[in-house]
This record gives sequence, structure tokens and C-alpha cells, in this order.
Amino acid sequence: EQTFRRLAYGDRLLKSDLPRFFTACDLHPTEGEIQQAFEKVFKGGNNTAEVIFLLDCSTSVTPMCFHDLTQFVKSVVESFTIGPDNIRVGVVPFSDDVYQTFGINRYNMTYQICAAIDNIGHKEGLTRTDLALKETKKLFMCSRPGVQKIAIIITDGKSTCPERTLQNARDVKKDNVNVITIGVGSHVDLEELKHIASSERNVFSVYDYSSLHKLRDVISRRTCVAACVLCQTILPRIRDHGLYLREVLELVWTLYMPIGCEISWYTEIDYDDKVKKSTDINTCLRLVIQAKIEREGFITLPSDVREGVEEVSDPDLALEKVHKWIEDKKRAGETFQGFS
Repeated sequence: EQTFRRLAYGDRLLKSDLPRFFTACDLHPTEGEIQQAFEKVFKGGNNTAEVIFLLDCSTSVTPMCFHDLTQFVKSVVESFTIGPDNIRVGVVPFSDDVYQTFGINRYNMTYQICAAIDNIGHKEGLTRTDLALKETKKLFMCSRPGVQKIAIIITDGKSTCPERTLQNARDVKKDNVNVITIGVGSHVDLEELKHIASSERNVFSVYDYSSLHKLRDVISRRTCVAACVLCQTILPRIRDHGLYLREVLELVWTLYMPIGCEISWYTEIDYDDKVKKSTDINTCLRLVIQAKIEREGFITLPSDVREGVEEVSDPDLALEKVHKWIEDKKRAGETFQGFS
């Protein structure tokens, strides 16, 4: 902190001064290592999700409408940062049954996902939304722990088996999946879409398939809110005016982690009074939490649902939840695993 204040211009340190800062701290990362840490803090961690599209391909969807549907999905995918450590995408086409599905761990490149979408055939039939939701629940089983899960359903009609659809939607949402529904045309059942979606805020409708493109930015933002804030606000400010103290410290801790305070996802440590005293882990956690909340508006924490997460925007509440999570692990007899 003293070195930061000595080298900073006011309350910020220019990104170009990071090598000089580390040298003054008697730390000697390469420029490549500094850049990797920067990308980890200001890119990968802020644009991470498991996303599955459920596509109604039933008889009511004409070939032209089907083309508009797949083009829309590809345009949304192209707006994502795709990668094994970023956003992963799966697709579940359905009519009488699900077919030509691929899961979130199948492809790691944008062009691969778009090519797979192009290869989906138009298979007319019923609207078995219930089967698509059942398949989606299975596909989310390989989700990364702590990563938000989003299901986007696009349909132009009422499901063939509405009771099963609503039950399977409840099952999916119990796994802490954020469900978004998009109704196309005048024959959709908006009440059904409201019950399928995680909230009414997640229900959208358009006049026809050619109008889907109007929702591209909305759906992209809903999936990548943190990334939008990062690209439109945070990165330009860092480029033009520099990094705040908390941000620089987060880079330091990403490169040189304090004993007992792993800032990346998991590491085995024994969280006891001796460790707390020697590392002041509370201060470390609070600064990291505050930095993430300031950058993203929230921090993603484990929820009570298995492999689920929740978004917390209050630093004190976030710290309290982290400690509760640690205590629950200890009571369960598990070795504490550091939390990012």
C-alpha cells in the first residue's frame, strides 16, 4: 500500500506503471504474468456462465422462421466470450422429442458452436417443452461449481404437456438455473411462460421470428451483465486513468497469494485462528469482495442449493455469508477450501 501511494497519481496507478510497482515491492513477475493476472481479474471471472438454449422446432415453425431462429441464437453466441474458463453453450432442439442436442462441455470455440447450430435440422412435430427441460437438467449436471446457469427457451406455442412442463421447469429451477423465456407470435401462452421463467422479468415476447434480433442485446446483457459493465466502464477507466488500490492489491494477490488466502477458486487450507492472525484473512476477503462488488455490482457466492450460486451486492452480507459457508463446511467435517 505504501508503494502504491508513492507511485500513484492521486488515488490511481497507471497500468503501464505496474512493472515498476512490482519491482519497487521487490516482486518480479514477467510482463506476461502481469497480463495473465490482469485478464484473470478483469476478464475471465467477469464473463462466466453455463448457457443452454432450448429451441422449439415444432410444426408451427416454418423453414424461414427456423432460419431466423438459428440466426438469432448464433448472433447471441457471437456476443459471448466463449471458452472453457468463460461462457460455455449448449443447445436443445425439440419437437416430438429432443434431438441433435449438444452440451455445454462439447465445444470451446465460437465457430464450433455456430457450426453445430447450422447443422441442426428442422424436425416438425409436437411441442414437447417438458422433454427439453428434462434434458436441460441433465446437461447442467456437468456445470462448473459456483458458475451461474442460464436456460433460454424460445417457443411460438403452448407446450403439448403443460403439467409436465411446469413440473420439469420447477425441477430445473430447484438446481438454481436462471430460466429466461421468449415467446414468438400471437399463439404463445404467456401465463405458461411466466410460470416456466424464474421471474416475470425474465419473460420476453416478439411479434414474429424476424423480430427476434431486437432481443439480441437484451439477452446478451442479461447473460453477461458484468462483462458489459467491464467493457463499457471499467476497462476504459483503467486505460485512461489507472487502477485503484483495491484493484492493484487484487492483482498482487492473484500473482502472490497470501498463505491461507487463495483468491482463485479452491485451495486446501486449514482456516483456524493462527491462520487468521498471520494473514489477516478478513481484511483480504473484505478488500477482494469490495473490489468485485465495485467492478460488477455484485459478487457470486455459493448458495444453499447444491452447486448453486447467488448474487450479493452488500460487502458486509457477503463476508457474513462466506464465514457461514466456512463454518458449515467445518461442521460437516470437511477441510475448508478457500473461497474466491
